[in-house]
Amino acid sequence: MHSNVVIQDQATRLRELVLHTTQASVQLVQPRIITIASGKGGVGKSTVAVNLALAFSDANKRVVLVDGDHNLGNLATLMGLSPKNSLSDVLRGEYTVEEVLITPFTRVRFLAGASGEYSYPLVTEKESQYLIQILRSIEVPTDFILIDLSAGIAPPILSLCAASDETLVVTTDEPTAIMDAYALIKMLSFRSPHHPINIIVNNVPTLRSADESYKKLYLAVSKFLRRSIGYYGGIPSDGNVSKSVYQQEPLVRCAPYTAASLSIRSCAQRILENKVLNHKE
Repeated sequence: MHSNVVIQDQATRLRELVLHTTQASVQLVQPRIITIASGKGGVGKSTVAVNLALAFSDANKRVVLVDGDHNLGNLATLMGLSPKNSLSDVLRGEYTVEEVLITPFTRVRFLAGASGEYSYPLVTEKESQYLIQILRSIEVPTDFILIDLSAGIAPPILSLCAASDETLVVTTDEPTAIMDAYALIKMLSFRSPHHPINIIVNNVPTLRSADESYKKLYLAVSKFLRRSIGYYGGIPSDGNVSKSVYQQEPLVRCAPYTAASLSIRSCAQRILENKVLNHKE
């Protein structure tokens, strides 16, 4: 009888040890945080963010998509959603991130941004860093956290970028977009010289045009900023993109086999593999 009790006690302690070890292991696995930024507005950054999240989920990765636009969030609209709560509720301390997250797609959780909210909390650099901290300690299993930022080079944007694991700069092949992308890279490099920065050139007539635009940007950054930037690829112009916006359904769902969708998936695969294209390719 005594031996049975001892065995049961040992089994209980073993289960507790396994549970504790498993929980500790989960906590040690940090999600990869990618800020998605652009110097110029209107380059398709938010569309890229939404569709990358879905491409990751289709690769069996667990994603948290965050609308980090300062009170002009539109990711929910792109996905046809009307969330009850938003990032502003988290910043005010009224809810935790986990309480505000919704799950619009398999393996994709979404933290909506505020839009035109009168009482939106002023986002300072300190609050930006706090946001990254609470996202890193998120209590749901997560492989990637994608934060879609406002366009521009405001200090809170640069702060969020610098605190992330990597910044993905979305641009087009237009000269003004390339110049603004360079300005963003310049400001971020001054703040955090070794922060990883990679490029996607969106809405181009041909993929060759995207490659050429990246090479021009690479050469300028290499010459004047004395640093390197990576390249995940280009995304061609596609009439289905505007249709997906009007239909409020992500492109990789409503038109999965178009050139733009396939290019987004190629970019997503390179991100998953940490494989940037060489600037000489």
